[in-house]
Amino acid sequence: MSIRVLVAAALAALALTFAGCPAQAAPRPVPWPTVTAGQITARPKPGDAVAVPFTVSAGAGGNRGVVISFDGSTGLDTADRPSNCSYGRAVHGGFHVYCVLEGTTLEAGGVYAPLRPPRFRLAARALNERVEIRADPMDGLDYARERIGEVVSRGDGPPLRLVRTGRPAGPVGRVPGTTTVDLLADSSTDHEIVLAERTFTGAVGDTVLLRPEWRKGGPGFYRSGVDPGVAPPVEVEYVVPGGMSPVERRDLEHCRTRDSAQGHRYRCLTAEPLELRIDEPLEGARGSVSVVPGAKEDGLAFERDRTNDSAVFTVTAAPARGALGMNRWAVAGAVLLTAAVVLVGGVLVLRVRRGRPAALAGILAGALACAVAGTAVLVGPGRPDRPARGFPAPRYRLVASNLWDDSRIHEPARPAGVPTVTTSRDDANERGMTPVSAFFSSAAAGGGIGPDRWIAVDGAYGSIRDPDRARKRMLEEAARAEGVVLVRPPVERTVKDVNGRRVTYACQAVTVRGEGFDMCAWADGNTRAVVTTAASARQGGAFVVSVRDEMRSQYGVG
Repeated sequence: MSIRVLVAAALAALALTFAGCPAQAAPRPVPWPTVTAGQITARPKPGDAVAVPFTVSAGAGGNRGVVISFDGSTGLDTADRPSNCSYGRAVHGGFHVYCVLEGTTLEAGGVYAPLRPPRFRLAARALNERVEIRADPMDGLDYARERIGEVVSRGDGPPLRLVRTGRPAGPVGRVPGTTTVDLLADSSTDHEIVLAERTFTGAVGDTVLLRPEWRKGGPGFYRSGVDPGVAPPVEVEYVVPGGMSPVERRDLEHCRTRDSAQGHRYRCLTAEPLELRIDEPLEGARGSVSVVPGAKEDGLAFERDRTNDSAVFTVTAAPARGALGMNRWAVAGAVLLTAAVVLVGGVLVLRVRRGRPAALAGILAGALACAVAGTAVLVGPGRPDRPARGFPAPRYRLVASNLWDDSRIHEPARPAGVPTVTTSRDDANERGMTPVSAFFSSAAAGGGIGPDRWIAVDGAYGSIRDPDRARKRMLEEAARAEGVVLVRPPVERTVKDVNGRRVTYACQAVTVRGEGFDMCAWADGNTRAVVTTAASARQGGAFVVSVRDEMRSQYGVG
């Protein structure tokens, strides 16, 4: 049998095999709903609840039942909680939600919208957020459950319902059945630099103290945070005029230094007090403290008002002058030297020419006049406003509201019967003091004096040369006040504060019109206060240190 015959027979058998077999039908396409989202024209702020409009279009053949899923980014959360929805948290910090509309029928070619568009709330740190909306037929319920993982909670509000509408809310998304909505938060910020003093006058050798306050606010303020290991998006820049220099270089140990034609520039992470020494005569020299963009990121890109981002200060300083307009010590030395020369020369002349009492009297009078003039120049009246030496720079202040928490109520006035401790001025030991007085009642007692759980604080903050003197003085004057009887004299203790630094406090017991009170006081280079409590409260002396830790706040922080 030839090869040709064999091939023909094989082909004939193959044809007979498939002759009775019908062709396989093409798979029927599953009708897949399509989601479109509307536009959100308003720019919401963090904290706002935003309604997201969307529509669902049925595919060919329609759908009996549909599953709507929502996936939100880290800065979003759900504001509405329909009862037919299940909620879970995403690994990246966002959320997963799926809603089962089992009894909803999507007719072929129909377009449906939620009766009430779901709302999503922007978190406090929201910036550019996104929510993804997905529609699946009931066959996709298992997939939706897998995506959500563990169900954290179920909704308890009105169920999500779809009603027929006219046309899709927007263009179809790139992925079939899925659309995304961008929620761009209004991330405007409001930075402001305020200087306690803007004009300084003095003389060479004087010091001036810059006390800036960095006020921060607005929804985008969180972009100004400093994360460890990350270059800060916002920094504080000091521009110090030429002819001035920092008193303490350690004040700038965390700052970057750069010199320019305008003076010395220091880029720092926070706004701290900076003490400057006047090295040269100045006439209206200008400096500034400003918030500026960081080295790698412009943290002021969302700033709503740039006019208050900088505060300018001026310094006018004359030389340390005496009566003759020259340096006081140089003038005094020259005049006294002249007096000595005149006196010695006169004595030598008289030894050569004896018997001239008039000449001797004249020489002595001239020498005395020179000596008096030199002394007057040397110890003559200096500038009365020249600051005293030895006072520390004010780095800390007292903020009474820091004591306000769930267990205490900051009362506007002090109840009768609770003593107020007043301390007289001590200009020789204190400078630039700001008084602080506050009373906190017990929240557990519903306010008022309550069952011995109230706190009264009286003090001040500024610059204190001798803290021991200030602490003793407060307790002494409190014990000498009218109606106060000292029951137990002050006892001193030294402990460590929250930062590990040693703090000395002293406590005394007094009675005021028969009522017993404990008064404990502390003082440091910047702050001092007396904390008064009921004697029956038995708070203990170390309690005053915890009050100090809470009340003390660094300038430029908080």
